Amino acid sequence: MHESLRQPNWDIDREIGSQAEVWISDIRKAFANGTVEVKRDTRAMRTGNLYVEYECRRGGVFKPSGIATTRADAWCFVVIKDALAIVIETEKLKNICSETGIRKAEETDGSHPTKGYLVPMRYLFAPTQRA
Repeated sequence: MHESLRQPNWDIDREIGSQAEVWISDIRKAFANGTVEVKRDTRAMRTGNLYVEYECRRGGVFKPSGIATTRADAWCFVVIKDALAIVIETEKLKNICSETGIRKAEETDGSHPTKGYLVPMRYLFAPTQRA
């Protein structure tokens, strides 16, 4: 008789799964209540970075915007159209930006130039392992 070396702890596994379900439920509520900022980042998969705006030029002057002024509970970055999105709590994203984001020069695509952080996506998945 072959015995597996792994002995699952069903009570712990169930608790971890339940916590994940609660978190997903909270995300669904945030989407339903309109408290998620949704961005489409067409370059993220190619560059490995998410662009997180913090200023926008209007009337010739840069003013705080994006992550600096958001009231959203979470941000959702669509990185592959109709296939892949990354959802992150706003406070966690703010912390990652302040700790690891690299300020980027003006972004001129779109109707208003912006300034933003380039956040390496790997920091979203292992934020304690910064290079």
